[in-house]
Amino acid sequence: MKNPKSKIQNPKSKMERGFSLLEVILALVILAGAIAVLGECGRRGMRNAEKARDMTMAQLLCEEEMSRVVAGIDEPQSVEDSSFDPDDPSQAGWVYSIDVETPSVNNATGLLAVTVTVHQDLPPQKQPLSFSLVRWMVDPLLSATTAVTSDGIGGASSASTGSSSSNSGSNSSTGSGS
Repeated sequence: MKNPKSKIQNPKSKMERGFSLLEVILALVILAGAIAVLGECGRRGMRNAEKARDMTMAQLLCEEEMSRVVAGIDEPQSVEDSSFDPDDPSQAGWVYSIDVETPSVNNATGLLAVTVTVHQDLPPQKQPLSFSLVRWMVDPLLSATTAVTSDGIGGASSASTGSSSSNSGSNSSTGSGS
């Protein structure tokens, strides 16, 4: 007769076995896949952060140049691919273009449509970033001739009224100034 106890294995021997080779390889493949996915997410996040930084810089430079045109520091005339201040390292690699159009819509005389476009000075293969800003403004040449004409009218009206109505003359010059 056989001993029934001989078929029972020692419970300690099962616990000492550990993981099989297949289980270890499968765990390493899952770990490598997770690391690859996280690395790709990090790379895309960095690329999007760089694009956002560049877009913000383009917007700031575009608004700065538009402000210079509106304030009269730069004349509203068409310019193609002009560089910014070479002494400022934050503006290196950026160029701007200004397009000035006189609209012919609804007899809008005296207005200018000024478009400022800022883009990176990179070859097209690198997909340079670009930003445009459009603003309508009064033609400074028209407003300058209107001011000269207004002054001429104001001077003539005060001369015609004479010294007896000097108070009236000052009112007319105030009215023509505004």
